[in-house]
Amino acid sequence: MLNTTEKMAGGLLFASMALTIMSHFLPLIPFWLPGLVAWLSGVLLVSGATVEQKKISTVLLLIGIVGWCWAWFLGVPVDWQKASSMNQNLITLFVGVHFLRLVALPDSHEEERLPRGEKAFITTFLGLHTLGAVINMSAVILVGDRISKHEKLTKVQAMLLVRALASAAFWSPFFAAFGAAMAFAENSSLVIVLGAGLFIALIALGISFLEFKKEAAKNVESFVGFPIHF
Repeated sequence: MLNTTEKMAGGLLFASMALTIMSHFLPLIPFWLPGLVAWLSGVLLVSGATVEQKKISTVLLLIGIVGWCWAWFLGVPVDWQKASSMNQNLITLFVGVHFLRLVALPDSHEEERLPRGEKAFITTFLGLHTLGAVINMSAVILVGDRISKHEKLTKVQAMLLVRALASAAFWSPFFAAFGAAMAFAENSSLVIVLGAGLFIALIALGISFLEFKKEAAKNVESFVGFPIHF
């Protein structure tokens, strides 16, 4: 059960994430504001950190302070507002991924019966595809570990997990392939790349479904999936 401090810190983190996203569309929001909110959340969470976390954070903080002091000594101007929020986009990514776990993994998922059949095949593909689009390879490990808890993964299950993750590279901004396509393809459009990528990902699902069903109907009808909740 979360205490009051943790609830406040969580609310501040969520506000920081929302402000970061909004600042890209609303110029009126100063870029340092989300960073300030994130710092306030971090201060509240210090008391709950482990000894190892406190040691690492202290060392990194001291290195940063020494670097700032050295820059000031050399006459290099220090932008304190920028320094307070220069990693805000990365923090927002981590916060978003962590909130995704609340959707994907409810507290009772360990006791829940694994779904079976065609519906399980499709929902497992779409669920892993969605998770993998954000947390990448970790999604395959998470889902594969849960499915194989009581019995070994089948060939169909393993192939589905790999294809669900790989097809996310067609459209997910969290994959290096997407960044490369946007960076090296001249005049590339974000909307077009996302739309085309999602369409290709759906084709990948359809091909996998038909392929496995053609090989043997039982591959799909008896498929054991993962209980992902949206």
